[in-house]
Amino acid sequence: LDELREKADESVIGFNSQCQHLLSDPVQFEQQKGRLRWKTPQPLLNPDCWMERLSAPVQTFLQELDHSTNDSVRKYELDGAIAVSVAETQVSGRGRRGQPWASPVARNLYFSLRYQMQAGAAFPEGLSLAVGVALADALTRVGLGGIYIKWPNDLYLKDRKLGGILVESRIRPDGAFDIVVGVGININMNDYRLELDQPWISLSHVFGEQPRDVIMRSLLMQLV
Repeated sequence: LDELREKADESVIGFNSQCQHLLSDPVQFEQQKGRLRWKTPQPLLNPDCWMERLSAPVQTFLQELDHSTNDSVRKYELDGAIAVSVAETQVSGRGRRGQPWASPVARNLYFSLRYQMQAGAAFPEGLSLAVGVALADALTRVGLGGIYIKWPNDLYLKDRKLGGILVESRIRPDGAFDIVVGVGININMNDYRLELDQPWISLSHVFGEQPRDVIMRSLLMQLV
């Protein structure tokens, strides 16, 4: 993990906080002689696998470690495209009402899409529900059925939380809507040991280990 310092904030405080974030997952990381060791390396995401079939113009930004994809996606210029920010883990991932979102490294999918709507357009009511339907359909298309939506913004499987959606919007000075849709889905989190605030499930619990790139491509094809 020598490359972590290059990916982290330039400040020592920022780097140390991100190291502590990784060490909070003892299943995957440990500290030996002042260095981090990834005990159970996982395949990292490959954006080339997602982009080949997308019909809409999309700009994808993949970061190994991010504070929050909903925040980072706002930094990019859209230039008429949809921006997609993807992270292997998040230091400050959040769900509805600011609740923290568990983000073990390279186990799940954490990403945010940023759209712009022209000034004068009506804000799409029920957007979170529409996104949930699209996500469930995308998962079904790759053989991962039985997923349903729990109002207003959760994905469930076998009566346990599988994922969540966080929609945030701002009005730009020109009157246009800036809309960010954040998504987190548990993919291969079968050995995560920390206590969460509600019963949860991972796709791997039901369907076995899953190729995250294949799932990511199906999700983006439904959302863009």
